[in-house]
Amino acid sequence: MPFEITYGSTSFNTTTATTDGPDEPTGCNFNSFTQVADDIWYEFIALSNCSHTFSLCGSSYDTKLAIYDGTFGCPAAANVSFCNDDFCGTSSEITFNPTAGKRYLIRVGGNGIGVNGAGTLVISAVNCQPPTFNGCPPFANLSNNNNACSAVYNWTAPTANDNTSVTSIVGSHTPPFVFPVGTTTVTYVATDSEGNKSACRFDVTVNDVQNPTLTACPANITQDTDPDMCDAVVTWTPPTANDNCPG
Repeated sequence: MPFEITYGSTSFNTTTATTDGPDEPTGCNFNSFTQVADDIWYEFIALSNCSHTFSLCGSSYDTKLAIYDGTFGCPAAANVSFCNDDFCGTSSEITFNPTAGKRYLIRVGGNGIGVNGAGTLVISAVNCQPPTFNGCPPFANLSNNNNACSAVYNWTAPTANDNTSVTSIVGSHTPPFVFPVGTTTVTYVATDSEGNKSACRFDVTVNDVQNPTLTACPANITQDTDPDMCDAVVTWTPPTANDNCPG
């Protein structure tokens, strides 16, 4: 049975190990040696789809590293997914993007019969997961404030969570805010300690529902016709108009 391991460092020693896995003539052929000799097996479950590195760098011997899809248990035939011999000197290293939640089998051995020794398997992952917003406000549809070409809107600023830590949340507007008539987009950007970003956006629409007002609207005019005419020239002072939204 493979040893269960997780992220971080795991020390190993293969000096008493035997060769227990299948020969890999296609996927693991280095220097005409197709086995992973004197091997130790580990089981690992990835927690994200981000780039993972499995490193044996610094080991005391010529290592060989193979990774298998562990969904269906230990491999009975050659079906290695990734294999490496010499990445850092004579030590091995593999980097790939696993599937979150998937089981992988890691095979640590040597590139030759009787090639064994001590070392450390280090599993690390790049954090590519952006922060997640909580309580991103919904779209807001408002009427203008009386005699104003705008409306005051107040909302609760969202928060954000991350698998590492959220270092900043920056908003384009701060509640309460006076929004002009029309549609304005409010944006919040959250950044985590690895520089990953995510955004929360919502629109605030202010509708002008206030009619213009007329000042000095003339009264009804009754006037006789001009002499010897069937009509009359009538004069008046045009009214003025005011509105909460100029133009």
